[in-house]
Amino acid sequence: MRNVALSNCSSLWIEGCNVRHISLSDCSDNITISFEQSIDLVGNKEVTGLFTFFPQLSKLFPNSHFMKKALDLVCIYNYHYFFLALPVSLGWGKKETQFHGSEGKEAALTKPTLPVLNAQYDDGRFEIAWRDDGLYFAVSWIDELAENRRRIRVYNDTGELFSTTNIIDAISPGLCWRPRIQLITTVQRREGHGLDIIFFESNSQRHGEFELISDESEKFYQVETIVFNPTGSILAVLCNGTENHPWFIRLLTCSNYRWSIKQHFCIPGYLLYRNKISNICIAWDYHAYSTDLSTLYCVISTEEMSLPNEGQVSGKTLLQCWKMDHSYNSSCILTNSGVNTTTSLNSSLVAVINGNTVEMNCFAYSVIPPPMFATRLVFYANTNQNNETLCNFPPYISSVSIPSVWLTNELDFSNGIMPMLIQTATCQSSNQLFPNMYFLTITNGTTLEEESFCNGEVHAEWHNGEQNIAPWPKTVVKINMDRLFGKYNDEDYADEALKYLASNELQQKRTHQFYPLSCLTWLSLYEVCFIAADGLLLGYLNIKNVYTNGDSNFSASGRWLLRASSCDVQEFKSPTERGIKEFTRITSICYTIDGRVCVHMSNSNVYIYPVQDLLGSKCCYEIIQPNGFSIDDLHLTSPLNCIIQFPSTCEQLLCIPVFDQYRNNTTQLNPSNYNQYSALLLLGFNKSKHRLFGAVLPKNKTAHFQQSDIVAMNITDLCSSLVGLSEFLLVTNIKKLLICVSLFFDSSQINDPCSLLKELLLRLNVPSELDMSTRKPPRNWYSDNLHPIESGSVIVTAIPNDTKVVLQMPRGNLEEIHPRALVLAHLCKLFNNKKYEQAVKMMRRHRINFNLLHDHNPNLFLSNINKFLQSVDDPDLITLFITDLVEEDVTETIYHKFYLKSGYNRSISVNRSISTSKLDRITDVLIEEMEKYNATKLIVPIITCYVKKVPPNYEAALMRLKRLYENGDTNTWNNGLRHLQYFSTPIELYKVALGTYNLDFATTMAQRTQLDPKEYLAELNEFRSLTNDLEKSQCGTIEEAIAYQQFKIDHSLKKHSKAVLHLIESGPKHKTELLSYVKAYHLYALVTEVLPQTSKEFKIICQFWADYLIASQNLIYAGQIYMKGGFYGLAARSFLSANNAQLWCTAAAYSRQMNDNKNDDGDSSTDEYLSNTEIRAQAQRLAARLKDLRRHQEAIQIYIDFLEDPVMAIRTACEDCLWMEAHRLASLYNKQELLNQIIKSSLTEHYSITKERLLKSIDAYDKLFDRLISLRRMHKEQAETQQFVQMHGDSEYLNDNFSESDITSDTSSLSGESVTTSMSQGSLRTLRSRKSGRSMKTKRKQEAKKWSSKPGNEIINSLTEFWNMNMFEEGRALMRLTNDLLKKQKQDLSCIWDDWTTGKCTTEGNEHQFFGRKRYPVQEVFLCFPPKMKRTIVECSILNL
Repeated sequence: MRNVALSNCSSLWIEGCNVRHISLSDCSDNITISFEQSIDLVGNKEVTGLFTFFPQLSKLFPNSHFMKKALDLVCIYNYHYFFLALPVSLGWGKKETQFHGSEGKEAALTKPTLPVLNAQYDDGRFEIAWRDDGLYFAVSWIDELAENRRRIRVYNDTGELFSTTNIIDAISPGLCWRPRIQLITTVQRREGHGLDIIFFESNSQRHGEFELISDESEKFYQVETIVFNPTGSILAVLCNGTENHPWFIRLLTCSNYRWSIKQHFCIPGYLLYRNKISNICIAWDYHAYSTDLSTLYCVISTEEMSLPNEGQVSGKTLLQCWKMDHSYNSSCILTNSGVNTTTSLNSSLVAVINGNTVEMNCFAYSVIPPPMFATRLVFYANTNQNNETLCNFPPYISSVSIPSVWLTNELDFSNGIMPMLIQTATCQSSNQLFPNMYFLTITNGTTLEEESFCNGEVHAEWHNGEQNIAPWPKTVVKINMDRLFGKYNDEDYADEALKYLASNELQQKRTHQFYPLSCLTWLSLYEVCFIAADGLLLGYLNIKNVYTNGDSNFSASGRWLLRASSCDVQEFKSPTERGIKEFTRITSICYTIDGRVCVHMSNSNVYIYPVQDLLGSKCCYEIIQPNGFSIDDLHLTSPLNCIIQFPSTCEQLLCIPVFDQYRNNTTQLNPSNYNQYSALLLLGFNKSKHRLFGAVLPKNKTAHFQQSDIVAMNITDLCSSLVGLSEFLLVTNIKKLLICVSLFFDSSQINDPCSLLKELLLRLNVPSELDMSTRKPPRNWYSDNLHPIESGSVIVTAIPNDTKVVLQMPRGNLEEIHPRALVLAHLCKLFNNKKYEQAVKMMRRHRINFNLLHDHNPNLFLSNINKFLQSVDDPDLITLFITDLVEEDVTETIYHKFYLKSGYNRSISVNRSISTSKLDRITDVLIEEMEKYNATKLIVPIITCYVKKVPPNYEAALMRLKRLYENGDTNTWNNGLRHLQYFSTPIELYKVALGTYNLDFATTMAQRTQLDPKEYLAELNEFRSLTNDLEKSQCGTIEEAIAYQQFKIDHSLKKHSKAVLHLIESGPKHKTELLSYVKAYHLYALVTEVLPQTSKEFKIICQFWADYLIASQNLIYAGQIYMKGGFYGLAARSFLSANNAQLWCTAAAYSRQMNDNKNDDGDSSTDEYLSNTEIRAQAQRLAARLKDLRRHQEAIQIYIDFLEDPVMAIRTACEDCLWMEAHRLASLYNKQELLNQIIKSSLTEHYSITKERLLKSIDAYDKLFDRLISLRRMHKEQAETQQFVQMHGDSEYLNDNFSESDITSDTSSLSGESVTTSMSQGSLRTLRSRKSGRSMKTKRKQEAKKWSSKPGNEIINSLTEFWNMNMFEEGRALMRLTNDLLKKQKQDLSCIWDDWTTGKCTTEGNEHQFFGRKRYPVQEVFLCFPPKMKRTIVECSILNL
């Protein structure tokens, strides 16, 4: 076997003249094709399924064969045609005329001497590589026209030449085409200087290079194969060494244009004792891949060397597979596209693997972009170790592991020591069972630039950044893993299956590629679990003694905890003898904060084990499959806690706690108190499909098996990376968003696992507003939990208890972001801990609204203002906070989404009903505390507080500055005034200064603000003259002159309220001016409160005010003001116009009293009072109006009190059926005979009217009900007719007999008027005609009254009066008619509002009862609910027979 090409789930193997098509799923040989010549090369075109076969070039003019995937011959090309093509000119001119940089023109004239081909490093092979889109392929061959030097030509898919490379020195075999970036990759040997990987563009122009092997080892190796993974992120290089120099496979990745070695596999020359390697080929799996998951296949052909007397040679082929992803374990996330870059979430320590070096950065302090780094650890080989295989390579790093964020609650971490485990592998490791393991303790800061550890095997170097924050190893200890886990006769191996596993699987690892320990998961700062034996064993390593003492003299301990269920004695075979049997292996593990380990198997199941139960037993438990055990037996044989079924295998497991958001108010969450969690979520990330699965772990963590029916839910299909923090789950998706999912949930959701996962799914969903596939997102759309990122970005690390998140772009550069949700969450902690200085600086840096400082917890902030001033102590920051204050609560407006979904529920103790504004509360407290703290230093914040008041108090601010000016502190005065000018214009400040009535201060302010003297000098001189000349101001004293001056100043400033008060104090000579000023500016209310009521000016102003209100139709208020001013006559006229009987009676009473006091019996009336004649006339008019307005009770009072007419009062009572009131008045005024006559006639009239109304109501109700029944019958007949027409097709009959009139509603006839309310004296239709302009409350009352079924109360009240007046038959007749109407309504209620009308009939089974009925276009409320009849019968016991 000499070459291999993979296509989907199959591969092509070349053996001599035969090409074998083999399936990778079961290793079955499907098709074998034979050629006449031996096949040297096969190339596949993945897009169109085209294969290219190249026979050996020893024959003349060989041909290339193009074949499809079904292995049908498509066409044959002659290579001689290829050789005749000439290089393509790109139009750049001759080389002699091109620019050669610092080499000068001599370089263009110098003709370099090219060496002849060295056959030692070039076997003359013919190579081909297709581009990933299938449009071009490159061919590498020995060009005889260029003195047998290797060249590359590019052809399109039809075989036409596209470009040819220039003659380049020492191009060696090895050709591939890098996907996506579309670069041709090959090898160049610089003898004595190194072996390089070089790149060409499609036009065959050079495009960079990097060194693969240094000059020391270049002569011992040659490249056999170079191939990229499907995404082009990983380059695999297979190199063949000379004698005693082993084969090796090297994996490299590129970040920021620097290539790094991520893995190095040495393949010893003898694997199976006497088996010698004859050939090795590698290929990537192109079938199922993603940007984060790749599979590399390696095929090794061996020749078994027989003994000399046997004379036979037999061979075997070994197929090896590696699956690589960017996730190392649940606590580590990979930077770059390499396979072994890890991060720690504690101090943001990020370690990057590059060959034999580990490059470290602490992103918590500074973000150093790759390829730079802060500190580097370099590993060297042990020179004292004997090795039969020659290898010049240093030990290469296999993996790095650092504890996760959940271990920060360890007490030992308070010393700032971070543990780290590093695995290395060399060719010498082939003699070991396990890789070299180094335990390191890392601290921050060093004074050294270089330091050696472990006898020179580990060398630390500082390169970039500050030394005081650079990560630096404190101790380095080498752990002998073979001594801990390589014993087979110990009592720990009493289990035969485990013993056989250890002696076969581990000892016979030389039969295949070296397997390092994988998925190192930290249980604490000194306990680690790991996967060994290719996923068949789960081990435990305890390094507490080494961690505590930091010395290799203190030994570590370890043991095996779990083994896969396939580890049976009968099933153990060597890798070459296992055949195609499937094994269930351990793929990943993670640790929970409650002491359980989650073991993820290759069958997608996750097994949960309590760690202490595993450590408490000396045996190694078997991971039994769900269908292979009974629950009763399991309790006795395994400490299994539960089994969770995942839909597919996940490359990364992560267990995060969730919290009850209501408990966060009383208990503050901190990293050292994680026992407050309410539930645990187990997340599994399938990177190949971008799927994130989730399941809720059972709360009970006992060793007894609980349940196996837990199925993980698919939470999102868009995930690209994730990391868990103490309060958030950070997820990046392929929609270019970073989602910050809060881990605080409602208690009802936490108690229901299904609801919890659904809520998590909703939080991870991309909002429809941001779905780019549907529409363009709105411009102003915003969410605190979302942050836009670049396409393809993944999370490198997130700083715990901070806001920084570091992302890596696809090209390798880093980006530091601060998601708004993390910023707000961190600010909440700072607010609660009263760390105001850090909070203010962070808010300024991230442009957070400073109102949050107060609105998060108003009571806490206001009670700690003094601490706020002491901690901040920067006037600029305090001023910035005060300037940003607004009245709104930002937790309910700007940041309401964050506070709604997070657990930071505020404890607000400020009463919302308080009328004091938020700005006034804050500024008052700040001014008081700043005056006590340091008023001179904080003068600018103090001035800002006065300005931010509602309304701005510029006057107080200027007076505060005035005191400084008077005390001679001109520097502070200038700073405060300069700051005050930012909020107000110079002319406004001048007016405020003038409002202080200090003309000298106003002059100073005008000069300081650089106003034009023409704008203020004349005005100030005029004001000064008012106090200097009393005659000019018409004042008798200097106090009155000062008051008049202040009046003029306030009038010029348009402060009319203050001006009128000063005008009142300016003396009696200004009374006329006062009256005109009050009338001009409508200052009636203010002046009437100040002036005495006995003054003449008070009465005049009251009259002015009432006249002003009458003009605006406020008659009642005008009348009351008239009464206060003593104008009872005018007041009575106003109340009469407003039909206000009570107030008119009061004014009339005062007028009558004034008439009595003056003994005036005349008929003349004045504004102050009315004559008795006028009072009676107005009383007659008012009583008549009240009767028209059906306000009979008030009219009765007018007749009795002012008209003294009890007869009209009795008649008025009878008109309104106020029978008891009529009897009271008759007995009071001795009018019994008259009452009998009036009541008798009133009752007779009332009987006839009420009887006629009841008869009409009964008749109308019967007609409407009959019409309803007939309509429903007609609808049914029409439906039957329509059904008949549809069955027989008689459309003419349908057109003649089917009408749409009156079928849209069958109870619409009853909806216009309520038959039960027709007995009321007012017409509902009249009421409804006046309902426009009513309030919503009035409309609801009217609607309720409209559909009310209560009869009129006047009938019930009249029955007793019929009995009193001996009208027995009339009373019984009315009672009988009323009961008949109520009885019909009660009986027909269920028929009118049946199930079809109310909408209760929704099933098809009941619809046949209402065949033909029509649905209403709009289902109104009165149709859905039948009216409730509060009275179904009218009874009167004294009338019953």
